[in-house]
Amino acid sequence: MTSRQCTRALLAAVMVMGVAACGSADDGAAPADTASPASSAATGSSAATGSTAASPPPTATSSTVAATDTSESATTEVPSTGDAGDSELVPISVEIPTGSLGFGPDDVIVAERAGDLVVYRGLLAGVSDRRELLADYPDPTGPVTEGPGPNAIDDVAGVVDGTLVFGDCCEPISGNVLVATGDPAAVRPISPGYGPTLSPDGAQLASASSMAIQRSSTSDGAGVARLLDHADRAGGFLNVDDIAWVDDERLALLGWDDQGYALFPVDAETLTIGEAVRFDAGDEEDGLALVRFAGRAPDGELAVMVAGTDGTQVRYFRTTDLREDPTMGGVRSPDVRAVQRTPGGTGELWVQDGTLWFLPDAPPAPPEPILIDPAELLDGVNAAWFPAGR
Repeated sequence: MTSRQCTRALLAAVMVMGVAACGSADDGAAPADTASPASSAATGSSAATGSTAASPPPTATSSTVAATDTSESATTEVPSTGDAGDSELVPISVEIPTGSLGFGPDDVIVAERAGDLVVYRGLLAGVSDRRELLADYPDPTGPVTEGPGPNAIDDVAGVVDGTLVFGDCCEPISGNVLVATGDPAAVRPISPGYGPTLSPDGAQLASASSMAIQRSSTSDGAGVARLLDHADRAGGFLNVDDIAWVDDERLALLGWDDQGYALFPVDAETLTIGEAVRFDAGDEEDGLALVRFAGRAPDGELAVMVAGTDGTQVRYFRTTDLREDPTMGGVRSPDVRAVQRTPGGTGELWVQDGTLWFLPDAPPAPPEPILIDPAELLDGVNAAWFPAGR
């Protein structure tokens, strides 16, 4: 079982508890100098980083009510799923503190296999010895008290007022949105959810899980969450894997249900989920592929990594209707994971068997580049992200 997956029995247990709509420090968050992600446990290394192999999905995924545990979570009371369903919005507050971090166009943020989140200054320019610690995490392969492994960092949203917003997975099952301000000891959770993502204008932060979608202002933290009531859903339980902004008014939810994988359009104002746009992600007999957003093409199409046993595809979906563009995309080696397009869409980062590679000119449409001369950047890597424009 990959991270972000759980049984329907566990889902039933947590759904009666409600969904966290959180989390300024005023709402009960632990002070920044007392919270540490190292105390959280996980169901395994994040599937987004490729540190665990994809496996057949169980019947459900879900989220719980807190960020990491009660001592360091930021939560407020919200209605249970019996009180608020898909038709209601719940007010939330997700405040992002001011930090001291700054990044340049050649910097790369790295989730190391040993667990830590670091930045390598000037890595894309050939500098490999300027490593700075951002978040101190335990070894994701070490012994734990809950689940098969401690939480692993699996997404980076970007920088807001000198603060890096990132995500980890998977205890509680909802994952956590966290902040790093420049002091590794001050890292703390601010919200639950997978795939934290910033709107193109930087004004909104969104995340999601299989129990809720939420978005909030990056300036004052005010926002809303929509709880997902799956009881009568036509396609069955909606398992949320990732979320991305299409533009400043629209989001795209990436997930799967009884009918397979799909992109779901989401209105950013109301968080209403639209009709599924289906796509084939592989033979379920071999287990569903590992599917995550991977940035954009130069013309704005959404890049999606589909990592299966026969190869890892990077596929592109139009922003107008979220349908796949069949003229774009290509196949990588089966052991390629954590694909990320550069902010401008012209280049690509990826991890292959723990090694980070970079190709500054990687066209998203055929003919695919012959990857005979990519730059080998680092070893011991789970995933990497671009913190600044390039």
